[in-house]
Amino acid sequence: MFCVEKTIVAGQSKAAGGFAPGPVLICLALLMLYLLTALPALGWRDNPEFADTSYTLGIPHPAGFPTYTLLTKMMTFLPVGSLPFRVTIFASFMGAAALFLLFQLIRRGAVLGSVETPDSRASAWAAAVIVVLFGLSGTFWTNSSETEVYTLNIFFLGAVMTCALRWSSGGGEAWLYAGALIYGLAAGNHGTVGFYLPGLLAYVFLHQPRGAWRRFFLMLFFFLVGFSVYLYLPVRASANPAFDFGHPADLKRFLMHITDRKDAGDHFSGVRQGPAFLDYFLIFVSQSVPRAFWPLGLPLLAAGIWSIWRVDRPLVAALGIICIFPIVFFIKWVPNGTGFLPAYYFILFFTGVGLAWFFQRLKIFTGPSARFFSFLMAGVLIVVFLGSVWLKYPEQNRSTAWLPLETFRNDYENMAPDAISIVGVLWFHQRAYQDIYRLREDVSIVCISDMLQPEFFNPVTPERFPRAVVPPDPYAGAIYGEYIKKFVAANLDQRRDIYWEPFDLERGCFYPNLKPELEFLFKFTFEPVDKLPPEAVRDALGRLKEKVKREIEEGFLNEPSLHVYYTHMLFPYAFYFQAHNRPEAAYALLGFVEEMFGPEGANTIRPQDLSRININLGVLRLNQNRFGEAIKRLQQAARLNPYDHYAWSNLGQAFLRVGRLDEAQDSFSEALRLAPGYPEALYGLGELYERRRDWDRAEDYYQRSLRSMSDPAVREKINNRILELKAARGVSK
Repeated sequence: MFCVEKTIVAGQSKAAGGFAPGPVLICLALLMLYLLTALPALGWRDNPEFADTSYTLGIPHPAGFPTYTLLTKMMTFLPVGSLPFRVTIFASFMGAAALFLLFQLIRRGAVLGSVETPDSRASAWAAAVIVVLFGLSGTFWTNSSETEVYTLNIFFLGAVMTCALRWSSGGGEAWLYAGALIYGLAAGNHGTVGFYLPGLLAYVFLHQPRGAWRRFFLMLFFFLVGFSVYLYLPVRASANPAFDFGHPADLKRFLMHITDRKDAGDHFSGVRQGPAFLDYFLIFVSQSVPRAFWPLGLPLLAAGIWSIWRVDRPLVAALGIICIFPIVFFIKWVPNGTGFLPAYYFILFFTGVGLAWFFQRLKIFTGPSARFFSFLMAGVLIVVFLGSVWLKYPEQNRSTAWLPLETFRNDYENMAPDAISIVGVLWFHQRAYQDIYRLREDVSIVCISDMLQPEFFNPVTPERFPRAVVPPDPYAGAIYGEYIKKFVAANLDQRRDIYWEPFDLERGCFYPNLKPELEFLFKFTFEPVDKLPPEAVRDALGRLKEKVKREIEEGFLNEPSLHVYYTHMLFPYAFYFQAHNRPEAAYALLGFVEEMFGPEGANTIRPQDLSRININLGVLRLNQNRFGEAIKRLQQAARLNPYDHYAWSNLGQAFLRVGRLDEAQDSFSEALRLAPGYPEALYGLGELYERRRDWDRAEDYYQRSLRSMSDPAVREKINNRILELKAARGVSK
């Protein structure tokens, strides 16, 4: 391999004036672009968490990200910008480094797949085209300009494949073991790289079967050396850091954390949803793929695969496996392309090889016209680069995006002294406010999930919260929400102010003792709020209106992830109004979310969330006996997400209420097909057959609903219904 490349370079000096680009200048230009458009402070979702854990050497969500945490900790010592911005710089550098490796991989692949004397200029120009297009793609650009782990993940994968190709081309086994070491470190950055193991092992075993087992055990040793970075988690957890997601201090909790048992139900959930997988795949093909590839990309991809297949089938097989797994694992989250970046990276490797093959067949970079075509390609790339920057810069530029930092800050800073804040999604932001910005260190920030799922999260203890009253033996035999009630009651007895992020109010556990207090947050009251005064509703809606007005002025509609927070918090906020007999306020609140983030507004909300909005609006109208509007909303919800059993079950109730029994039966049956045993749908069928005076079927469905229902109050209601039915049957006989 190296001898061939030296021959190419020597041949270039004799050619007629052509030249080829190098990766350094291109990647530096992209790096500067990422830094110029990077978030200046906190971002959304996981960004505040990673900024916090990098600074405090904490423990992020599963699988723990120890490699990322330890590397980004070094960035926090840079004397530039805010602390979160310093961590974001790391993502920018890793993005540029991953593109540098992609450039070199394409050149190496072009040499590998060439059946004639390879043209290094053709491969260099092909690599430059691919790197520029991929580097300017929205998904890669975004991940290179915010506090995220994905660019480091791509860099590691590019480094592993570079080592593998160096080994297979005769560079020596040291490259193989270096790749195994890097792969172990990569697993410490993102657990999904474990899915690529079959492809990598297939490459090693198929490429050189002789001596493969000896190499395998040596590779295993070096992999474990890199993988030992995970020892950071139990060691650090034993020191009780400020940010400790999961507390993996013992073997059981450690294994649950690194395998993400908390979200096991979401692993490959798109595939396990059966018919829904086809819809996800069609969205992926129709929306995600066109965003990543231009029209000529697919033929060039085929040409690249074919040229490599002729000389190195194990490489095609290995990269094929590596591409399939992230697509299948993340397909439920289409059209968001972040999870597909590893697949795109290696698909573009093949596409670049195909483009190099195409350039070489044209012979435009050799002979008397080489200089002309070199300048032409340089001009085209410059135009593409500048044009893409001009078109995308307003959307991608986050350098003035202070909204993620400020949007929840007022609520946090305006809490009463020595308050307790019980939060879920806002836990990341509030921890960053306290740990990074040293704001309101008198506030005790408690994660809701720590009390609801202590087996996966970090159990609440007096050592963690010395300023709060922590009831003893908190979780023995506790059912949903019971410990939170004990915790809240104990601290209210001490006259502590307790704030609550809108969360799970529809379960009915907490909303009677809450009142709207700040912009988003509720506050616990000593006595139940039986009737919500009209002025309290006006004040709450007024605060939200002022907040939205302020945030619109700061670029509200340009923030791609803000709707996640608004849908998460305003849905239960609307339920709160509904539960306090203020349905019009609830309807107005949900209508606002639809107006701002739906198709008529920013159009950033996912179909699943838009379906939830329509379900809630439909249920509100159903409860007001406005059945026509309810049916319209629920039908729209079922169209947006035909796999939502809750939409179908409520649609069945709406049809039942207006006497359209056949349509009600079809809707209930669809809900049960999607969620067998769903108690509300079973109960609805019981009502339906009771209307038809089919007593036996009605009682059967009531009994099945009773067996599936866990809520004691609803179970009592169903029991009474069964007794009434039996009494009615006795009278009729």
